[in-house]
Amino acid sequence: MSKKFIAYSESADTQARSYVEGKLSMTVEQFTSHFNNGIIANNSPIVKEILNKLIEAYKDVHLVGNNIVFVSLEEILIAETLEQLETLPAIATLVRVLTTLNEEGLVSESDIVGFPKGVASTLTKNADGEFVFAKLDAPRLPLAEKDLRVVRDKISSITNDVNEASVFKVSDALEYDLSLVHEVHALAFA
Repeated sequence: MSKKFIAYSESADTQARSYVEGKLSMTVEQFTSHFNNGIIANNSPIVKEILNKLIEAYKDVHLVGNNIVFVSLEEILIAETLEQLETLPAIATLVRVLTTLNEEGLVSESDIVGFPKGVASTLTKNADGEFVFAKLDAPRLPLAEKDLRVVRDKISSITNDVNEASVFKVSDALEYDLSLVHEVHALAFA
């Protein structure tokens, strides 16, 4: 039998358990059993609140129809892995573009670059001390700004936007390890 109630965190588990015990004077285990056996009405606002709390607190708790279903650890791991992997194409594209710009001498490892509206640009300060982008003679980046923000949050030591564009230290991209792609590919096609 697999473990049930796989919490996102210890505090999420504690909060969910306290919430259920405070609202209905029962454990989360009792609540799920009573709910799935139809002992607890599923149309009550309190029950709906508890269901939401459980779904927010536990990775394995899903509501399917009128039943609480516990997904397996393997299903959780696959979903989490796919979530992480879905950003890799955008990361690989950014790494390729910045590697090419670096090899062509258009940027150095110490430069900070951004892609306002997809246009490769270096970030500099003007005479007034404001940050501005200087356009590079390079092809447009085929990534939307929302994808760039996800990539930035994963690989960049810079965590904010400049003039509504994500910015990256070139060295962060050049040092990013994409070996996971090769490992996953080898496992998938072994």
